[in-house]
Amino acid sequence: MQRSFRPLSDRLSRGNTTQGSTNIHRPKVGHEHPTFKHERKRMILRSLPSLIEVGLTVLAVDSVVNEYETASGPRLVTDLYPYPTAVPRVVYWVFKKRFSLSLTYIEVSPLFTYLSTTPLGLCPFHKLYILRNMVKAPDSPNCSPPLPPIPLSAGDAPLDQTQSRPLGYFLPDLVGHCSFPLTYNTHGDEVARESDKWLDNGCPELTPKKRKALYGLHAGELTAFCYTSCDAHRLRVISDFMNYLFHLDNISDGMMTREADKLSDVVMNALWFPEEYRPGKGQPAEEISAGKLARDYWTRCIADAGPRCQARFKENLQLFFEAVHIQATHRELGEIPDLESYIDVRRDESGCKPVFDLIEYGLGIDLPDEVAEHPIIKALNQGSNDLVTWSNDIFSYNVEQARGDTHNMVIILETVYGMELQVAMDYVGEMCRLTMENFVENKAKIPSFGCPRLDRDVAGYVQGLQDWIVGALHWSFMSQRYFGLEGSEVKKHRYVKLLPKNVSSSVNESCPSSS
Repeated sequence: MQRSFRPLSDRLSRGNTTQGSTNIHRPKVGHEHPTFKHERKRMILRSLPSLIEVGLTVLAVDSVVNEYETASGPRLVTDLYPYPTAVPRVVYWVFKKRFSLSLTYIEVSPLFTYLSTTPLGLCPFHKLYILRNMVKAPDSPNCSPPLPPIPLSAGDAPLDQTQSRPLGYFLPDLVGHCSFPLTYNTHGDEVARESDKWLDNGCPELTPKKRKALYGLHAGELTAFCYTSCDAHRLRVISDFMNYLFHLDNISDGMMTREADKLSDVVMNALWFPEEYRPGKGQPAEEISAGKLARDYWTRCIADAGPRCQARFKENLQLFFEAVHIQATHRELGEIPDLESYIDVRRDESGCKPVFDLIEYGLGIDLPDEVAEHPIIKALNQGSNDLVTWSNDIFSYNVEQARGDTHNMVIILETVYGMELQVAMDYVGEMCRLTMENFVENKAKIPSFGCPRLDRDVAGYVQGLQDWIVGALHWSFMSQRYFGLEGSEVKKHRYVKLLPKNVSSSVNESCPSSS
């Protein structure tokens, strides 16, 4: 397999961009549904100046690639571009105006340094995607701690696949690292049963094996662990989406890019036009079950969800599909990304972002954008996302390695960085421990927003992020998704027997591979 490599050195600390900038600097996923254009016209017009700025940046950096690349090897931008001062000026304008960062012209110079020392041939968008993650506002907290150093036992080459494989491995003590109290919504059991039946009845195409997996997943119980204080009505809506999200991940697993894009169009069509199905070019006349289910839960959700919560949810669900598109592209090309590139995409592909938006819905609140975009709140959001996602990669490793999947942090550490299995497990466990400490530190830094009611809303939202960390952790051993019927024993002893490769897992064949 090829390795999709992105430079890891000479990068600035990552920070957060504004919510409105997210979609503009991401790969285009298929073709936008024709009927979306009218609804999103105002947003596109507001974004037009930034689109022009981004286009100028790309042209300034990459217009010379085809004309000047020589047979002697890649050339650098500084060797070729006759007016180098124009590049940092354009980059400065983009990041200052679009991302509203307090950058001086001197502070933006590292961005140009990265551009000017990157070999030509790296796609223009990939450069912008990296640049977006390089910029950090001066007053922003660390969203996540630095990655631990790669162990000395990890070589530059992949492990010899012919060597004998271990019989099993030990999980990191993730439960021991998490001291947050575990609570459960009193409406959880009843809502979970109703939600399972809702998805079962809405998916007549499910095979008997997949129906059995649905009831062994216990997505409703996960919802009750993570949304502990909402009423039965809101818990049911959230539980339906949780079941639906696992179903989406299930049917998209293994899809190629064209199929994934069609699924994205169907689902987002239901969210943009919940009142009726409006098929576009290439869409079937009869709406598929994935669209019908999305329309059903979304109609109930928007009846009492705040407008800002709704907007964030739709945007983050679109990011989920864009990450699925990137994953499908890696699958088609046979590529395995490096660790940091994987983390960037995984934060969107995990599905945590839209379910975190439902914390607001469950509490009946609608956080102002300036609160949701506050650096501390963003850091806490990302910390919870990382903990849920990285621990998920630890728990799902056995099933995924048996299927031959490569979209897993532990597998990447084994394949790209040459770590032994137990070393890779412990490395991800250490990442989780450091992120847990960082979450606790950022929680102590939550500011007052000058309004007692708003401060209570923020406290409730952060409590929801904390409930997700501890709830998902304990649920992972209760669900049959990762360890079958042996979850309680694995939780007690932390030892997992390694499944043979290239066979269907007897644990739960139809369960998805990511959160």
